[in-house]
Amino acid sequence: MKIPIFVSNTLPEITNKYYSKVLLLGEYTVTEGYSALAVPYMGYRGQWMYGTNAEAKDIQGLKHLLQYIESEQLLRSVYDTDKFREELDKGLFFDSDIPTGYGLGSSGALVAAFYDRFAINKSEDIVELKTILAQTESAFHGSSSGIDPTVSYLHSAIKVDNGNIISSMKLNIADFGFYLLDTGLERKTAPLVQIFKDKMVVNPDFKKNIDLLGKANQNAIFLMLQYDKPALTKEIKMISSIEFEHFKEMIPEHIMDLWQQGLESDDFYIKLCGAGGGGMMLCYIPQETKSDELFIAYKLKKVE
Repeated sequence: MKIPIFVSNTLPEITNKYYSKVLLLGEYTVTEGYSALAVPYMGYRGQWMYGTNAEAKDIQGLKHLLQYIESEQLLRSVYDTDKFREELDKGLFFDSDIPTGYGLGSSGALVAAFYDRFAINKSEDIVELKTILAQTESAFHGSSSGIDPTVSYLHSAIKVDNGNIISSMKLNIADFGFYLLDTGLERKTAPLVQIFKDKMVVNPDFKKNIDLLGKANQNAIFLMLQYDKPALTKEIKMISSIEFEHFKEMIPEHIMDLWQQGLESDDFYIKLCGAGGGGMMLCYIPQETKSDELFIAYKLKKVE
């Protein structure tokens, strides 16, 4: 007696989600060798789906990634591009609500998802993983640090030291008072980074303050890991003050007064979230009850 074989035409359900990221501490100074801390943010996410709902630009992005990988000898050996092409033909697309131009790692989440689904042999070495993910994300950015996709793939906080050595850790971000403040503006990172580089060359006072900012960021990371909130608050105020004075090109005009208000009242402090210029800013609130109006007016979203 033959056993009947039932073949389903239903594509498998995909449940893995890949979250956005927030560069909590270390903006710009990480390029000078100081530590940085990036964390996953579950307020935005992406996941693979099948269907016809994908926008044309999303499909083009995936095809661009495929072409890029096939043009890179190292990456060709990492990924199963034949499987990827077959999946695209079945209607696979990456459904994401992570806003672009906001510094929240929209391309990083896509790269993390791609690696997770199509890497032939996944690396368990975090440095090697970061290197591969950086090379993959370069398809979209020209040059990538690999931090964004690593945070999204591991779904854990990532500490960067000396620009290279990184470690992942579990950190209960909800215990701290970090909030995202939406500027309502998209931004492009490259021009802002160029401004930073130019000022580092021509302005000795700026370079001196970058060293102070780098040390403040490193202290803040250490204090977070120690859960020393009073000392952390002092370092965050230092960071906010230095950035307000020396990063005015990276602060949207309509945020300037609010930034200064926080420094003067000590009820909250605003700092850059990544490159600045738009997208999200970070608002640190030591005592949430003092800033109820801020929550309502700016629709703050807690980083947790």
